[in-house]
Amino acid sequence: MTKRKNPAWSPAELYRHLNDDSRFTILDVRNQEEFEAWKVEGKNPIETINVPYFDFLELESEDEDIAAAVARTLPDQLQDSLPRSGQILAVCAKGDTSMYVAEGLRRLGYQALNLEGGMLAWGNHYETRVVEESSRLTVLQISRPARGCLSYLLASAGEAMVVDAARHIDIY
Repeated sequence: MTKRKNPAWSPAELYRHLNDDSRFTILDVRNQEEFEAWKVEGKNPIETINVPYFDFLELESEDEDIAAAVARTLPDQLQDSLPRSGQILAVCAKGDTSMYVAEGLRRLGYQALNLEGGMLAWGNHYETRVVEESSRLTVLQISRPARGCLSYLLASAGEAMVVDAARHIDIY
């Protein structure tokens, strides 16, 4: 049996879409306290809707498919809020619940995707950019876009130095 791949964006793809000024809507299904404490942001405002999944997920029976329950209950909760055109990125803490939410939205005809690994993966995503590269010196800027952290790696003559290291040192 082959497992069907659900349409999703990796944290790197989300970063690219944020930088390209892509138009999309985020449906964040985490609880309100988590959402208020930290959310996906870009250089320009992103249309974001926060509805905790437990507000619209009501299984009719233990056998009901979660995506089917989402497709059944979501229209009553969000019918006027979600755009019918354009992509919708479903987001949760770890990417599990939002995968079902995105599937339920697709069953209703929306262009829905899931954020792989959820906010946990987004928070741990790093981007590296070459600032300077010559035969004597390489300078890399390493950013953690979800948290706004920047660090630098300077390398020369087989040695390197990290300036303002991030908490995940294995990236260096």
